[in-house]
Amino acid sequence: MARLGDLFSRAFWAPVKAVMPKNPWLRILIIGIPILLVMALLEPVFGLLEKAVDLIVRLIAPLMETSGGRLLLLNLVLLVLVVIAFLVLRSRLRKLFSGLILRRHLDGIGQLLDDESKTARDSFRRVAKSKALPPSVFPQIREDAKLKLARLSIDRGQANEAIHWLTKIKETGMPKELKRSLAQLRARSFLAQGEILDESMEAELRASLERFPGDPVLAGLLRSQMLQAGRLEEAARAQELVFKNSPVSSREHERQRLLEDQVRCGDEALSKGELELARSYAKKAQKLAPKAPEPGCLLGKVSVAKGDALGGIREWGRTRSAAGFELLSGLLDEHPGIVSPRELLEACPMEGTVLLVAREYARQGDTRRAERAARAATRNLGLTPSTAAVLAEVLELCGRTEDARSICQEAVKRLVAPEGTNS
Repeated sequence: MARLGDLFSRAFWAPVKAVMPKNPWLRILIIGIPILLVMALLEPVFGLLEKAVDLIVRLIAPLMETSGGRLLLLNLVLLVLVVIAFLVLRSRLRKLFSGLILRRHLDGIGQLLDDESKTARDSFRRVAKSKALPPSVFPQIREDAKLKLARLSIDRGQANEAIHWLTKIKETGMPKELKRSLAQLRARSFLAQGEILDESMEAELRASLERFPGDPVLAGLLRSQMLQAGRLEEAARAQELVFKNSPVSSREHERQRLLEDQVRCGDEALSKGELELARSYAKKAQKLAPKAPEPGCLLGKVSVAKGDALGGIREWGRTRSAAGFELLSGLLDEHPGIVSPRELLEACPMEGTVLLVAREYARQGDTRRAERAARAATRNLGLTPSTAAVLAEVLELCGRTEDARSICQEAVKRLVAPEGTNS
């Protein structure tokens, strides 16, 4: 590169050297003439500068003669120096103030982590109202501070204050995550305020979900709205979005809520006579949580609704849960003798079923088998309020009213006895 530059310089000056005379005095004359012409052209400018300097000297001269004038002149000089220093250091001062804003914002976040919400609120408010240039590493710092102020207001139940901060936020230039937070907080504040129409709130949530598909917070708010409106299927669909996009820490909780929503939809379909739809919801719930008893209970109710009582009892027996046992007991109360005691034990092999078998024998008048089954169930299950109730009913059916009353009294004594005194 240096050699190319040298060649270019030689090529440029070669014509000039060829034109210039070899006499040095002529060369000086040729170079000096343009310089003199330029100075002649600039003579008015130099004259003006000379007059300006002379004017300044005349103005300063009287000031220098008195102490007050000298003091005033010193202040003027200092002011000029300060202005010059500000102009020179302006960029550095901006960086300094920007750093202070960032430091205050980080202090507010630290105070939030330490549960110092009041001091954090003060820090974020100062950041939000600051007029200084935002730091280059975080240009949306004021918007973020307003979002945090809105969140703190919602947590304190101040929905109007939260809306006040949210309306001051400018969305232009905001990153996607901050826009997502803005949509979430706007929906939460409107719901907390309670003054917006349900239709408008639903439209707001659906529009936000179109912008941020699968957002668990927005989907959860939509689920709450749908549950409140009694639209169970839409609530279940919203909960599916929540479950699919929920973090690992809350996944099991959201799974349980989705299970409850699907079972609730199945119960609603069952109440309307849509048995296949109810069965499909039960299968979905069972696939979601195979060990949960609720889907099996719903499948049993569908089977009973189809006229297959024994199939329903089998489904309830597979759950091995108190809910299944309660459904079975209710079925036998409504339809005594719908199945034989043997079929009942085969379809629902639970210890509690023995009590129901005892009650069935008592209803059929077979008191010997009824009492024997009741004693066996009591030995295995213990005298709990539920077993005592069924056992007392069996004894009543067998004509032993006094024994039934004493068993109920004993069960009540055990129920109200202090913990640790029961043998």
